[in-house]
Amino acid sequence: MLNRKLRQRLVLVIANSANTLLVPVVNIAVSLLVIRLASAELWGAFVSILIWINLANHIIHWGSKEYLLREFSRRPGSIGEAWQSNLLSRAGLYALFVLAVLLFPIPPLHKLLVILWGGGAMLFQSCESLVLYRRKFSAALLLEMSTILLMVGIILLRQDDLSIELLMLLFASAYLLKFAGLAYLFRRDIFAGLAGTFQPAFFRIALPFFLLGFTGMLQSRTDLYCVAYFLDHEKVGQYQVFINMLIYIQVFASMILQPFLKNIYRLGSGV
Repeated sequence: MLNRKLRQRLVLVIANSANTLLVPVVNIAVSLLVIRLASAELWGAFVSILIWINLANHIIHWGSKEYLLREFSRRPGSIGEAWQSNLLSRAGLYALFVLAVLLFPIPPLHKLLVILWGGGAMLFQSCESLVLYRRKFSAALLLEMSTILLMVGIILLRQDDLSIELLMLLFASAYLLKFAGLAYLFRRDIFAGLAGTFQPAFFRIALPFFLLGFTGMLQSRTDLYCVAYFLDHEKVGQYQVFINMLIYIQVFASMILQPFLKNIYRLGSGV
């Protein structure tokens, strides 16, 4: 019995590790592919947009993954309601994001793509807690790989006319496609009763989760923001690829812990 439990836990860790590791590995691979087919300058120009969208996405996310994992563990009979309420509550942050993008002096097409990108990221990230809680790592991994192959295929087909707009569209579409797949996978949770309500208290309760992730992001990304501000696009592209290789080494610790977070949150109300 013990060996069986150990095997099951090992499978969970491996599946989650593969799912977690795939994203950074692919990000590096895509960046190297774009640099190889086009130029480091194009990738650097894209990164200068990417880092600000990632910052906005982190704020819109507001610690939802950890918050929802705790809520699911405490109230397993109200998963759909908790998920819907969380998404509805964070919709206000997304509305502010859309307003800021519309007021920002960038081309209209870029505004549209950034809004789609942010919306797709918000929806996809909302499902991360369900993947962890339901432990659907293999399904999430398959979905991630399918999306990646599609992106790489389009980049290879369009290698002669790669542009920032195409890269933005690819990343936005990838988030939307992944959300569509996860929404179908978790349809019984996501569309259970449509009982979600706006909950202002969420922002206060989830604030520690948000601050913990936000400070960690600033610690690991402040240098990239400075590089993007002071250096040209070619240098930014080269630096981003190099620093990502170093940063992603740090994800290994979380790979082992994440599959068991829901068990940790059940240990006591003080967790």
